[in-house]
Amino acid sequence: LEGEVPKGLEEFTYRAIWEHVAIKEAEKVARETNAEIYKFKLGRGIIGALAAIGHPLRNFTYELLAYRKKEFWGKERIVNKESVFEANRLTYPFTYDNLDPFKGSILITPHGKDPVLVGIRGIDKNRVLWAFKNLIIEEPVEFFQIYKTNQNTDEHLRFRKIGELKPLESAIVKGRVSRGYWEKGRHVFFELSDDTGTIRVAAFEPTKGFRRYVRMLIEGDEIIAAGGVKEFNGILTLNLEKFYPLKLAEKITYEKPKCPKCGGTMKSKGDYLKCKKCGHKMPKILIPKKLPRQIEKKIYEVPPDARKHLSRPLVLPLGEEKILGAFERS
Repeated sequence: LEGEVPKGLEEFTYRAIWEHVAIKEAEKVARETNAEIYKFKLGRGIIGALAAIGHPLRNFTYELLAYRKKEFWGKERIVNKESVFEANRLTYPFTYDNLDPFKGSILITPHGKDPVLVGIRGIDKNRVLWAFKNLIIEEPVEFFQIYKTNQNTDEHLRFRKIGELKPLESAIVKGRVSRGYWEKGRHVFFELSDDTGTIRVAAFEPTKGFRRYVRMLIEGDEIIAAGGVKEFNGILTLNLEKFYPLKLAEKITYEKPKCPKCGGTMKSKGDYLKCKKCGHKMPKILIPKKLPRQIEKKIYEVPPDARKHLSRPLVLPLGEEKILGAFERS
């Protein structure tokens, strides 16, 4: 492609980011823009390839990819862990997601048989390069390249009503917790509703400690939630990336009163209370007590090793923009 990106191709790019796109649609756009395409296997690669060409990259981050020599493909990548921690200490948050501080593991090395040795993401290309050059890598590097990407820009998120959500979309929704959390297979679920419908929301097992905050939500809480939509066990589910409690419901517990005659402890006897000490009986009238809420009114996000490629970490500039923008609309 030479010159300006055709409007139709740019529109296709954002459709590919926001929703499901068929191969036939990509082929149509290719014909209209005189793009030459080559298919491999099922041919779905042409969708991402066209979308990449048509992306204006008004918002972007950098990623440095270092590549392995062919004789090392498929072998274990040996990168000194301490050097990664030190490079992160000196460049964070201008580089980010280099490691998982909760697990103490490094995230810059892939695990597959692909030729990539390390990948370092950042918002400052000079610091990305500095971080790479200060790693201790115990194998030869074939070459490296710094790319502009749309990773970690949150551009996949659009504000939607719950009733509008479809599989393979990503969205920000505002709603009320209509069913408190339950757990199945180490995944944590709850239901979120607005005036158009209800959706199941999930914090899946790989999100680890993030699930703790999801468990703190109770029925009646109003939140903004962001994530990808998919079918999970046949049910439309929002795969939670981040959420923001807007309004917290009161958490109430009910306690038995003390005995009005002797001050002793009352015991429940079906529809009445009986004092353990003096035997006094009285109607079963419990006293409501408001409990403090542990969750705060702030944005919660998944840990680095569970973060989707497009999801923007809160530590970056404008990391809260999409969520707060949804709050302003609500």
